[in-house]
Amino acid sequence: RVPVESPVALRILSRGEIVCEQWIEPDSPITTWEPRKIRSVTFPEFYLPIYVPCGRLQAQVVTNATEGTRVQDIWVGSRPFPTVPKPPIAISDLRVTSTRKDDLVEISVSVLVRNAPKNTLFLFTLTKGEETWFAADLSSVDNARITLPAEFPGGIYTARLVPHNSTSRAVVECRVNISGPLETTLRPLGCGTYRDRNGVRHHWYINRAGTLIWDGKPYVPVGAMYLSSFFMDFTVADVAHNEEAFRADLARLKNLVSAGVTDLYLNPCRNWKEKPAWVWQRFADMCEDVGINYGIQVTNHIRPLKGYHIAQDEYVVRIKGGETARAQITGTYVGRPDSGSTVLYAAFDPQSGELIETGKAAVKPAKTGVEAEATPQAKPDAELSVHFIPEYTFSGDMHDYWQGIDDEYKAELDSFFSAIRLGPRFRLWIDPLDNEQSFRDLNRLLPHSTQFRAMFAEYLRGKYKTVSACVESWAIEHTGDIRDFALLARLVPLGKPSTDSDIGYVLDETTGRTYKVDLAKSAMWFDMLRFRDSSIAEFNNIVAELIKKHHNAPVVLKVTDTDCFTNLRTHGGFDGLGMEAYGAAPELVRGCGGGVYSRCKMANRTMWTLVTETGLASPDVPVGYPDPLRMMKELGSMVEMNAKGTFCFLLCAPSGRPGEGWYIFNLFEDPRQLYWLGAFGKLMKSATSLKDYEPEVDYYFPGSIAGQHNGFARTKPAFFSDIPSQSVAGESGRWVVPASTQVPVDAQRLIVNLEDSPATEIYGADFERLIKDRQIVMIGYRRNLGALSVDSHYTNKFVKDDAGILVQVLNATPSSSVFARTSDGTVYGLTDGNLTIYTRPDWLNAARKMAGAPKEVQFFKEILGLEEVALGKAFQGVRFGQYTYLWNLTDREYALTLRIPEAARGTDGDIRRVWITFADGTRNSPRPGELVELVLPANAQHPIIIENLQDINCLSGIDAANMAAALREWTDALDFAKRVGIETTVTPPSNDWREIYDLAADLRKRADETMRTTSASEIKNVAVDGDISEWSNVKPLHLKVDVGRDYSTIADYEGARFYLGYDNAHIYIAGEVIDEAIVNNYRLDGLWNGDAVEVFLDLKPDVNPLSHNYTADCFQFIFAPTSIEGRPSMVVKSPGLPPNSVPQRTQWAVKKTQKGWHFEAAIHSEDINGFKPKAGAVIGFNIQLDDSDGGDRVSEKLWRGGKDASRNRLSMGRLVFCDQ
Repeated sequence: RVPVESPVALRILSRGEIVCEQWIEPDSPITTWEPRKIRSVTFPEFYLPIYVPCGRLQAQVVTNATEGTRVQDIWVGSRPFPTVPKPPIAISDLRVTSTRKDDLVEISVSVLVRNAPKNTLFLFTLTKGEETWFAADLSSVDNARITLPAEFPGGIYTARLVPHNSTSRAVVECRVNISGPLETTLRPLGCGTYRDRNGVRHHWYINRAGTLIWDGKPYVPVGAMYLSSFFMDFTVADVAHNEEAFRADLARLKNLVSAGVTDLYLNPCRNWKEKPAWVWQRFADMCEDVGINYGIQVTNHIRPLKGYHIAQDEYVVRIKGGETARAQITGTYVGRPDSGSTVLYAAFDPQSGELIETGKAAVKPAKTGVEAEATPQAKPDAELSVHFIPEYTFSGDMHDYWQGIDDEYKAELDSFFSAIRLGPRFRLWIDPLDNEQSFRDLNRLLPHSTQFRAMFAEYLRGKYKTVSACVESWAIEHTGDIRDFALLARLVPLGKPSTDSDIGYVLDETTGRTYKVDLAKSAMWFDMLRFRDSSIAEFNNIVAELIKKHHNAPVVLKVTDTDCFTNLRTHGGFDGLGMEAYGAAPELVRGCGGGVYSRCKMANRTMWTLVTETGLASPDVPVGYPDPLRMMKELGSMVEMNAKGTFCFLLCAPSGRPGEGWYIFNLFEDPRQLYWLGAFGKLMKSATSLKDYEPEVDYYFPGSIAGQHNGFARTKPAFFSDIPSQSVAGESGRWVVPASTQVPVDAQRLIVNLEDSPATEIYGADFERLIKDRQIVMIGYRRNLGALSVDSHYTNKFVKDDAGILVQVLNATPSSSVFARTSDGTVYGLTDGNLTIYTRPDWLNAARKMAGAPKEVQFFKEILGLEEVALGKAFQGVRFGQYTYLWNLTDREYALTLRIPEAARGTDGDIRRVWITFADGTRNSPRPGELVELVLPANAQHPIIIENLQDINCLSGIDAANMAAALREWTDALDFAKRVGIETTVTPPSNDWREIYDLAADLRKRADETMRTTSASEIKNVAVDGDISEWSNVKPLHLKVDVGRDYSTIADYEGARFYLGYDNAHIYIAGEVIDEAIVNNYRLDGLWNGDAVEVFLDLKPDVNPLSHNYTADCFQFIFAPTSIEGRPSMVVKSPGLPPNSVPQRTQWAVKKTQKGWHFEAAIHSEDINGFKPKAGAVIGFNIQLDDSDGGDRVSEKLWRGGKDASRNRLSMGRLVFCDQ
C-alpha cells in the first residue's frame, strides 16, 4: 500500500523526458488503493501546451509517492499520410578515364542512370583510402568532362558517383589510375553526408577556397547568433511562461524571414546536459517550420581544469635565511587558487644562481585567493629569492578533457544526440566542447592530471623515439637517472634564479628530484605548450566525430587567441573555424580574421572559413551599425579575408537596457538592422565568384604559441611575436598572417624570424625544407650564425641606421640586390634570388614594410559585385546582380520618382522587365515609360528594391532631399563646433548641397580634433607625494566615455578630475577620485581588475597612422591606489616589454581623502624609451578610470575611445606639450 496521500498526474514524455504534466486529486485517497490492482483515473480535460512536439510521445500516470512503470504511446498532431513509393534511383556502369594533357588532367565520366528526377544533381568524387581528393557537382553524367588541377597527385583512386538531395542509397564506384606528381600543394577535402529526419541524404564538402558546398550548391549563410527565450527559460512546471516564450521565439523567427534573414545558429547558453533533448528538437522544429537554415552550438562543460601557473617572476619574495617568505596569490581573471590548492616553492641563491631548496608551501585562505608561505633552510642572513608556483583551477572556457572525455562521457553524448531528429534545414554544429576555447590570461597553465601526463609521455615518445634524444633537446643536466618518458612528462618548471638568467630548474613531483635546464637551448617549454594545445585540438576532433556519427554536418570551432584550432587530420574531425571579430575594419582582420584564415590553411585538409560572431560595438551607435552600407563594408572586410558565411552577434539579448551590456548588440532592438542584414545576405548569395575566391597573403613564420615567451623560456625571445592570432597589414595592402602550427602547403611567400636558439633547433629543419621552393623574407637579427644555410649572408657586426635603430650588417654578394643601407653604405637589406633579408629588429614594422605586392582585384566590385549608387548623403543605394537597393537616411519620409526604362534584353535573349518591391512589401512590374512614385520611409527603415534597373539616372527628386539634409548637417556641425569652442564665419552656399556637405564635414573634423586634443604645460619642482594642492591652477581633464553606455554627446564625468604637466624628464599626471571603497585585490598585470588609473601613451602617433596595432612606442601604465599587498602599486605594459614589468624610474603616490583618493604620478623618460617631453611635441594619449566596489572591476570610464583602448592605438586622443 501507498503510505502517504498524494495527487495523481498524467505526464507526457518524449523519449523518457518530461514535456508537460497535469495533477489532479483522485476520486479516492491513494492510501486506500489495493496493491497490484489496476485503478482507472479520469482526467476531465488535459491541456496540451503549444510547445508540445508533434509525433509519437508517451503518457504515464505518476504520484508523488510512486513512479509509474507503465508507459503508453500516444500520437500528437496529424499522422503523416502514406506516400506512394517512387522507383528508386538506380546508377550503374560507371566508366571513368583520365588523360594528362600538358599540365592538366582531363577526366571523362559516363554512367547509366535510371529513375532520376529531372534536374537531379550528382556528386562525383575521387578518393584514396579515407581521403577525398576531388569533388565535382554534375548536372549531366552522360560523358561529362572534368579538368583536374595540374598539382593533382598521381595514384590509383576510387571514383564514386551519388545523387544529391535524395533518399536513394544508389552509389556506383570504379577504380581509376591518374598520372601526376607525387608531392602536391593540394590538400584532401573535408566532406560528409548528412541524413535528415526524412531519410534524405545531403552530401557536402569544403572546396579548396574554404567554401561549404551543400547539396551541390555553395552554402554561404548570413544571419546571427540567436538566443532562444523558450530554450533558456523552459521549466516543466511553468506552462504559462513556457508558452509566452515559445510564441515570442516564433514571432521573432518569422520577423527574420520577412526581413530576408534565413540563417542563424542557436547559442543555448547552457550545456547539452541541462535541457531535455526534445527542447533542442523543438527549436529545430521551429526553424524548419518557418524556413530558416540553422546551426546549433553544443558546449558541454566537463570537470574543471587544474594545473600549475608557470609564470616567471610573478610571485617572488626576497628574504634572508631563517625568515619566512609569504606571498598573496590572487590568481588571474580566469584562474584562481583555493585553500586546497598546491603551491610549490623554490628558494634560489640570487648570487650564485643555485637552487637551495624546493617543496610545498603552507597555504591558507586570504581575502582574495590564498596566502602561501615557506621557510627555506639556509644560513642566517643569506640572501634568498623564493619563487612560488601556484596550482590554479581554471574558470574559463577550457576544461579537463584529458580526464573528462572518457567512456562515460562518450556514452552520454551518444544517448543525447541519438534522441534528436534534425530536418533538411540543419547545417552546422558549433563548439562541441567549450564556447570560445581559450586560456585567456592564463596561457601559461600547465595541466598536471595523471591522464595529461600519460598522454604527454606518449607524445614525447612519438616525437623523440628515445629518452636521450628528448633530454638533449630539452637541455637537461642530469647524471643518467632519467630513463623513461613518464618522468619527463611530469616535470614541473620551478623558475629561474634571476630575470636575466637562462638557467632554469624543474621538479619531478614523484621523486622530489630537481634538474637544471639550459633555457637558451631547451625546447622543453615549447613541447609542453605544443602538446597541450595540439591535444585539445585532437579532443575537438574526437568529439566532432562522435557528434557526426549521429548528424554528419560540419562542426565549426570559434577561434580565440589559443593555438588549439589546427586540424592535423587529413580526413574527419572538425570542419571549420569561425572568426570572433569585433570592432571595425581593419581591426576585424588584424585581431582575428587573418589568424582564422591562416589556421584553416594550416590544416591538413580543407576547412570552412566563416564568421561566428561580430559586432561594431561603437559607443556612437546605440545598436548594431549606423547604416546599411557601413554594415556591408564591415562584414565584407571579413569576407575579403575568406569568410564564406557571416553570423552577427546577436539576436535576442537575455538582459540589458539601452546603452548597456548586451543591448548594443541585439539587432532586434533596431529592426532596421534585420533588413540591412537581409540585403547583405542576398549580396553574398548572388556573388557567383565568391565560391572560388581566396585572398593572397604572406605568412610570418613561426607565429609563436601564446605563452611561449613569458613562461619557462630564455630571457631574450628566440623569435618575434607572442600573439598567434594577430595579423599585420602591409604597406602594400597585402596582409601578413601567422603560421604557428605549420606552414600551409600552398604558402608561396614567408616572412621569417629565427633569431637564436632554441628557435633555430625547433624550426630549422622546416625552414631548410621551405627555402628550397618558397620566397623567403628574413627579418630581424640572426644570432647563432652557422645553424642555418642562409647565415653566410650575415655578419656579427651591428650598426645604427640613419634613424638610430640598431641593425645587423649583411654580406652583399655579386648576385644580390641591395635595397637598404646606411648613409655610409653599410648593407642591412638585400635580395638574392628567392631570399630577401632585412635586419631591422621591429618585427611589426619590418613585416609591414616587407609584405608582398597585393593582387590587383577590387574585391567589393569584382568578387561581390557590389557598386555604390551615388545619391548624396540623404539616400544610400547599392547595386549587385540584378538588384538595386535604395534607403532613405534622413529623419523624414521622401518620395522619389522613377521613370521606367525600356525593358532590357539579357545575355540569354530573355526580356528583363523592371520589378519593384516597395517598402511595404508589395511587388509590381510597371510598364516602360511609366512614372512610379517611390516612397522611402525615414531612417532607412525599409528599402525599396528594384530588379533589372540598368540606369539609375531615371530617378528624380534626389536634389531637394539632399539640400535639406545638407543644411541640417551643417547646422549640427556648427553646434558641435561651438560646444568645443570653435567659432566660424563661413556661410554655406545656398544652391550646392555637395559643397555644403564638404564644408560640414571639414568643420566637424576640426571640432573632433579639438575635442580629442588636450594639453600639458611645463611645471617645475613637483613633489610626487599625493598632495595635489600644487595643481590648483591647472585646468582639469574630465572623462567622457563610460564603456558600455552611449556617450555620443559631450558629457563630463564628475566623479574624477585629472591634471597634466611635464618637465624635461617626466610626464606628470595628478588627479582626484571620488570613491567610497578603495579596493584592488590584484597585483602587476592584474591591477586593471580593481580600482586603478590607466594611462595610455603613443610616442609616435603619426607613424603608421592607420594601424591599430600597439607598437614598442606604445605604453599602458596602470596605477593602483592599493593592491593585494595592501599598498599602492603600478605596472607598465608594452609590446616591447615582458609581462609584469614594473617601471624602474616612474614615481607613484596616493593620499586617501574623505571622499576617495588623490594621486600623483611622474612617468620617467627612461621608462618610455628615453622620450623627453618638450614644447610643441605631440603624442597619443588616453586616460581611464577603473572602479571596483569590493571585488572585480565593475566600470571603466575613459577620456577618449572605447573598450579596446588597451589594444587599439587609434582610439587615443592627442596630448600637446605647451610652454605655458
